[in-house]
Amino acid sequence: MATGSEERDKGRLRQYLEQVRRYLDVDVVDVFFAEYVTPHEDVAQIWAVLDELWD
Repeated sequence: MATGSEERDKGRLRQYLEQVRRYLDVDVVDVFFAEYVTPHEDVAQIWAVLDELWD
């Protein structure tokens, strides 16, 4: 199962992931993409947000 989002806010991203899991009735999303990453974005912030979802 794979999905992704362009959201960068940890709370809203976690909420989105939970909605996807409930909608699909799955416990695990195997791949989660950080979509639309641009060169001017803080890559460390994006990794921090994705690490938050790992827990």
